[in-house]
Amino acid sequence: MTRVRPKERSVGLRPLAVLPLVAVLGALTWLVLAAAQRPTVLSPPVHRDGAAAGWMVGPFHGLLSHASTVTHELHSDVVRVLIVVGAGWLVAWATAPALPVRVVAGAVALAHGVLFFSPPLSLTDVFNYELYGRMAAYDGLNPYRAVPAQATSDPVYHLANWHHLRSPYGPLFTLANEGLAVFGVHGWYWAWKVVVVLSSLGSVALVAALAGRLGVSRQRAIAAVGLCPVLLISEVGGLHQDMLAMVCLLGAAWCLVRGRDADAPAWTAPAAGALAVAAAGIKPSFAIVVGIVVLGARQRPRAIAGAAAAGAALGAITLLVNGGALPDVSTQSRLVSPLSVPNLVGL
Repeated sequence: MTRVRPKERSVGLRPLAVLPLVAVLGALTWLVLAAAQRPTVLSPPVHRDGAAAGWMVGPFHGLLSHASTVTHELHSDVVRVLIVVGAGWLVAWATAPALPVRVVAGAVALAHGVLFFSPPLSLTDVFNYELYGRMAAYDGLNPYRAVPAQATSDPVYHLANWHHLRSPYGPLFTLANEGLAVFGVHGWYWAWKVVVVLSSLGSVALVAALAGRLGVSRQRAIAAVGLCPVLLISEVGGLHQDMLAMVCLLGAAWCLVRGRDADAPAWTAPAAGALAVAAAGIKPSFAIVVGIVVLGARQRPRAIAGAAAAGAALGAITLLVNGGALPDVSTQSRLVSPLSVPNLVGL
């Protein structure tokens, strides 16, 4: 009896292993086409701006004319998309080792390409980011002391939805958004899309690199992160800031793993500490990770030095640019997570 070698078995499974990738891409594409067809709840900012939102719809408008306009039907359609993408993601993770790395990575890149030309999905935060940046750049307001309701004349105001909340975002993030404001209202939106997509792809690449160094399947690592429904639909499709912080954090993780090697460069430990602080400078809740990164470094004094240098830079930005004002994290926490443990116990 002839025994089938593992490599031959893997090649034989390749056609089946491609199917979940196709399912994820197909369901995701349908969602993007439906969101781009007309203003609906599938894209809250487009729905808010109505017919004037053509600049954020992208090139897929008019390709799915039969898409429903009924809200409860669209909600049901989204549930079906989530089921297909979720199931495809799990099967893709299980079967990914049967495929070459380039095939799994190509599917992830295609998914990101589709989402780049999509209107903003699911979340409503993206124009809050822009308004806080524009408050600092053009409206003469410190977003850590003033609220967006003081910038009602700004053209982004009607697209934002946190009108009475001081900025809860990190000083590094707000400074970056202030810089992107030079592209104008519409240009900022597309520039931010580039940042989010590149940050997400960079995160997937770093996870693949970590998998290679740790001796586990790179294909599975790429599928697990790059095809995750939360990452694709909420983070990339929703243009959320988490991806920019996450690529910093994964960069810190790569530095820690590289720092274990006997020939590790001296810069890996301080870079890990600095990148962890940079993640906190983008999203303050990531500050809890800084201590974990320092403890995980083989050269802890160097990691502490890197974190301290980055912390000093963030402190300088806070003092010189923001007048010493800090992100309003506490108010945001009460708004978005009323059932969190701190809120439930009254903290």
